[in-house]
Amino acid sequence: MAGRSFAINTARDFYDKLLEDYKAYIEDPTSSGLAINVALPAWHLSEWLYWENIASLITTYPSDTIYQLDLRTNLCPDLEIMRSIANGSKHCVPPGSNQRVQGTSMHIGDFSREFSREFDTTCLLINLDDGTEVDFEDVLENVMNFWKSYVTTQFGWVL
Repeated sequence: MAGRSFAINTARDFYDKLLEDYKAYIEDPTSSGLAINVALPAWHLSEWLYWENIASLITTYPSDTIYQLDLRTNLCPDLEIMRSIANGSKHCVPPGSNQRVQGTSMHIGDFSREFSREFDTTCLLINLDDGTEVDFEDVLENVMNFWKSYVTTQFGWVL
């Protein structure tokens, strides 16, 4: 499809890239660079899926923007967080009033990552517009579970 992405030419190739980036992130879940690397495909997979599978069909999604809005509003709200992180890291855009993510930070915990996450371990936090903080790893896990279910049920991918 793309032709400008080296060996990543299909939505399935892009999904496989997401899995590779996720695996790298899980090995070092306090790396800001690896978090950005996985946030980008975690969000942009929606574009690849739209243009490869949906754009040519007569559907309720006349544009990728409407498709993505439905995904992040109705199917997986954590995609909105991935969208904010992906676009915020890609474009150096300060958080706006319509952005759910207001900032990010690293929490330095009292325990090493060798302990269960139930302990106060170091993690990457996302500061939301409602004043709450969420662990990036939790959000990413939700998004990964969504994509796995979505591509198998909607597109029949065998994973």
